[in-house]
Parts: sequence; structure tokens; C-alpha cells
Amino acid sequence: MVGTSERALTLVERMKAEGVLVHPVIAPAVGEGAARLRFFVTASHTERQIEKAVSTVDSLLRSSA
Repeated sequence: MVGTSERALTLVERMKAEGVLVHPVIAPAVGEGAARLRFFVTASHTERQIEKAVSTVDSLLRSSA
């Protein structure tokens, strides 16, 4: 959960710029202030790709807190 719909959309764009595809879940699908990021992980993803996604989202959330 990342907070506002605006923040979720910003994070999605920043993640995309880093080469990580993620989708926002924003109002009205969830209440305003309860936006989140949805990752789709499959068996074809490598451990390295998953680690990159986790470290990228961690870094972006820390820098935009």
C-alpha cells in the first residue's frame, strides 16, 4: 500500500523508467488513500528480476516518503 492514487501513479512511472513493470490499484477500485502496487510474478521471472523489483520499489518508497 502506497497511499494516494497520485503517489501510486508516480511510483508506477518511476518503476517503469527503471525497467520494472508494475500496475497501480487506485480509486475507485480501492478507497482513496489505500492505493497499492500490483506485481505479477510468474515462474519465468528470475531471482535477479525479483530482487531488482524489490530493491527498486524499496528505494523509491524510501526516497518519496
